[in-house]
Amino acid sequence: QLKNLRDAMQLCRKTAAYPKEARFKWNTEILWAVDSFLTSSTKEEREEFMALVKEGSIGLNGLYANELTGLCRPEELIRLTDFARKLERTYDIQIKDVMITDIPGYVWGIVPALVQGGIKYFSSGPNYVPTMPDQGDRVGWFNRAWGDKPFYWVSPSGQEKLLFWVAGKGYSWFHDWVSGKAGQNTGAHFFDYLRELDQRGYPYDMIQLRYTIVADNGPTDPSLPDFVKSWNERYDSPKLVIATATQMFEEFERRWGEKIPSHAGDITPYWEDGALSTLRELGTVRRASERLVQAQALAAIDGVPEVDQKYFDEAWKNVLLFDEHTWGAYNSVSEPDSPFAISQWNVKRRFALDAGEQ
Repeated sequence: QLKNLRDAMQLCRKTAAYPKEARFKWNTEILWAVDSFLTSSTKEEREEFMALVKEGSIGLNGLYANELTGLCRPEELIRLTDFARKLERTYDIQIKDVMITDIPGYVWGIVPALVQGGIKYFSSGPNYVPTMPDQGDRVGWFNRAWGDKPFYWVSPSGQEKLLFWVAGKGYSWFHDWVSGKAGQNTGAHFFDYLRELDQRGYPYDMIQLRYTIVADNGPTDPSLPDFVKSWNERYDSPKLVIATATQMFEEFERRWGEKIPSHAGDITPYWEDGALSTLRELGTVRRASERLVQAQALAAIDGVPEVDQKYFDEAWKNVLLFDEHTWGAYNSVSEPDSPFAISQWNVKRRFALDAGEQ
């Protein structure tokens, strides 16, 4: 991810003079990688990175991690945007959107938690299996119910709302084909999708496509700007636009804000049940989360000046990273005793143990 950020910065510089729609953009997806980058980079790199953020070439997406929200205690939902608020204060920027990738479903309490953290937009890129896009153990009926159906998600109180948009092709549509290298088949992919949208009566003139190539945590695509530039020179419609999530949402809301429907309720998550396979560590994190709330309340009441906020921040990060959705290795089920699966679990388990100790 650190390499991706540096490669993205280089591509942003390289394509700065391209037509607006074809200039390279990079969405960070979550802020864990950005946190690591800002900690390990040089002063010059940090200044350039934040300059690209401010000009809209790099999009900072507000969640610290792709979280299993059903595991989160209420305070933890608030803490998901702690680092985003810190970045806003430190660099005088505004972070308006969040992205969650892979996970099909989120608790209703995430709405007021995000809105109170300054978030207006929520992009969901669910797991997508082309052979069974509407069902299966990975996504249930999530894609069929919400894919390509943006709506305002209203909070339990009715006082807050988010513009919530599920990418109908998930986050992985481009894993098997890369736009700039797919030759003549590229147009077929796009036009097949447009015909599919027409058949379903899709009412809008914009669509969200998550461009993540090769695999999870995929690299940048240096050929994308040239592909988009040549595509838009060749075709009047559809027009391709490389954008940050906030840019996409703001344009969509500008065009369609008065006609977007509203819904209220839980988008019931269910991947969380797998956490019961590691019940001891899950209990450790839940106790740590509650003790953190009590400790910070006591520090505030007593006005203890020597309690450094960074200790609380580090403990909350470990809580969040344990409740993040990546649970073990690709072969944790098929080969649970393999050295790779065990080593991955040791990394995950460490988050829980560190949170408890802190």
